[in-house]
Amino acid sequence: MNENITMTKITDLPDGNMGSQRASAGLSNTYLPMDVHPNPYGMPPPPPGGIMPPQHTSPSRNPAFDYDEHSQKLPQRDIPMNISAHVQDEEIKANYIPPPPPAASTSDYIKDLQKETDSKIREHENKKSRERIRETWLDELQIPIMICLLFFVFQLPIVNTMVFKRFSFLSIYNEDGNFNLLGLTIKSVVFAALYYSMHKLVEFVN
Repeated sequence: MNENITMTKITDLPDGNMGSQRASAGLSNTYLPMDVHPNPYGMPPPPPGGIMPPQHTSPSRNPAFDYDEHSQKLPQRDIPMNISAHVQDEEIKANYIPPPPPAASTSDYIKDLQKETDSKIREHENKKSRERIRETWLDELQIPIMICLLFFVFQLPIVNTMVFKRFSFLSIYNEDGNFNLLGLTIKSVVFAALYYSMHKLVEFVN
């Protein structure tokens, strides 16, 4: 009995993976949703022929956050427009040396001491000058003052009466009761003696 036997190479056999891929491709191409419902999240339905690409959606903003952000913004008039004071800061330099304080830059110990010494010297000189003027006036006026006082005292009637009583044994007055030449001489000697005594007393006190 003769039978026709045919032989097939292994490489000519169909690949199982390719068949499964074709079957899946055929199934995916022919798939359609049975019942389409509206999406409650507002997203569009995927296209029938493939997978929906990812969509970039912006996150929703909270109205309360927007209100706080607007309320915390500074008004336009409160925003500083000139920022040169912040940009041109001297202290940011590498070799910055702070200036001395105003008091230290204007004060000099030697000059201040010299001024204080000169002030005390002037004050002392003014004081001595006033004292010299006062002493000069006293020296110049003490003699006329003492003479004036002695003359006034010797013109009092009580002094004349005392001279009459003390020197009554001498003929020092005339018949009319006035001093004669001897009486006037005695009175002048007493006057000079009193002036000399007062002058020495003033010198001793000074």
